[in-house]
Amino acid sequence: MPVTAVVTTHTIATENRWSAEFYDPRYDRPLTKKYAWLPIGMVLDLCQYGLSKAMNDDQQGWPMYRMNEIDGVFLDRPERFVELTPKEYSAYRLQYDDVLFNRTNSFDFVGRTGILKRDVDAVFASYLVRVRPNRSLILPEFLTVYLNTAFGVGQIRRRAMPSINQTNVSAAELKRIPIPLVPRTEQDPIAALVKQASDLGAKAHKQYEDARTALETGLGLSAMPPSRSLTFETDLADTCFSRRFDAQHFRKEFMTLYQVLQAECDTSPLRDLVIFNQRGRQPVYVPEGPVAVVNSQHIGWQHLRSDELEHTSQVVYDEDPRSRLYKDDVIVYATGAYVGRTNVFLEDTPAVASNHVNILRVKPGCDPAYIALLLNSKVGAMQTEKYITGSTQAELYPGNLAKFLIPILDGRRQREIGDKVRESYLALKESRSRIQEAISEVETLVEQST
Repeated sequence: MPVTAVVTTHTIATENRWSAEFYDPRYDRPLTKKYAWLPIGMVLDLCQYGLSKAMNDDQQGWPMYRMNEIDGVFLDRPERFVELTPKEYSAYRLQYDDVLFNRTNSFDFVGRTGILKRDVDAVFASYLVRVRPNRSLILPEFLTVYLNTAFGVGQIRRRAMPSINQTNVSAAELKRIPIPLVPRTEQDPIAALVKQASDLGAKAHKQYEDARTALETGLGLSAMPPSRSLTFETDLADTCFSRRFDAQHFRKEFMTLYQVLQAECDTSPLRDLVIFNQRGRQPVYVPEGPVAVVNSQHIGWQHLRSDELEHTSQVVYDEDPRSRLYKDDVIVYATGAYVGRTNVFLEDTPAVASNHVNILRVKPGCDPAYIALLLNSKVGAMQTEKYITGSTQAELYPGNLAKFLIPILDGRRQREIGDKVRESYLALKESRSRIQEAISEVETLVEQST
C-alpha cells in the first residue's frame, strides 16, 4: 500500500536529504517534552573513525576489533591483529566502556553497536566509529542499548546511505540521531542490567574455555610444539592415495597430532561416529517466519548466535528434510573466513541450515557437545587446515570432514566435558535475556517520551 508524506522545503534544506525513504512517516515520531531530546553528537566527548591498516590472523601485533566482533550489545574477542607504531596504538587504543558503531556493511548489519566490557589492549578498524558519551548526560550502557532498540535501529536505517555494494551511516549522520536525556535514576537500572549480562557472558566464556583447556590438556595437546615446519617430505604413494598435491596437506605437524591422539586414547574417523553428514540448503528468507535459519554468520567462536537467526516459511521446513536441524546437531562453518568453526545446536525449535553450514548428527553413545568442542579445539583446527580446499574461498566439504580423526574418551568424560559446554550456553542465554530486558526497558522509556 502506498505511503505518502508531506515535507516542507525547509525540512529538506535542513536535513539535506532528498530520498523519499528518509521521510517515511514511521521514522517521524513526535518527540514530546517529557524528556529533553538532543542529537547524539551533543552528548559525546569523543567520536572517532577507526584505523585503516592491513590485518593478519597470525597474532602479530595488536588485536583489532571489526564488525564481526559486535555480538549483541557487547564486543567479543578480536580475532585479527595489526602491527602499529606507538603513535597509532596510542591514538586508537580502546578503553573500557568505549562504544563501537558499525558504519558500513549490508543494510541488516550497518549500525550494529557494542560496548567494550573487557580489559583488552586492542584497537578498532576503519569501518567502525568509536563514541564516548559524556557520563554526566548519557551513560555508555544506555547509549548502546538505545541504539539497539527498535527506535534506535529505525533512526539508523533512516540515515543509511545505500550504494551498489553496501550501506553507509557516517559519523556525521550518527551524531544527528536524536536521543532522550533520561534522568540518571532511570539510566542506572539499564546500566545494572548490562553489567549483569556482561558478568554472565564472562562466566559463559570462562566455562567454555575451561572445558577446552581440560580437553586439550587431557589429550596431551599442550605438549605439542607450537612451531610450524618450513620443510617436510611425503611419499608419492601418499599424494596419490590422498589425491592431494598441495604442500599444506602434508605438514608434519598433522602426523604429530595423530600420534599424540592415538597414544592417549582410542580414535576413529568422524564418518564412523555420525549418522548424518551433509550441508544445508539456502532457503528463501521470510521475515517473522515460523522456522529459524542458521547460516554461517550465526556460528560463533564458542556458541551459536541464536538471538540473531534469520527465518523462513514452514513450507521450506516441510519440503526439505535434509536441511532440518534438530536439538544436539553439530553445525560446522563450511565456507569462508571462519571455516571449521563449530557449535552445537541446543535449541528445541524448528530450524534449517543454509548451504554454507554442514550438519553432523552423531550416533548414540557420543556426546554431541563433546564432539562440537573437539572440532572447535586444536584437534579440529589443525585438521581443518589439513583438509580445506579452494583457492579464492576456503571450503570444508562433508567428505573431507568425514576423514577427521576423533579421539574417543569414555562416556563419563565425554558427558562431563559436554555438560560444561551446555552450562556455558545456558549462562550465555541468560546474559542475552538480561540484554533483552534492558532493551525493553529503554523502548518503554522512548514510548513514554514520544
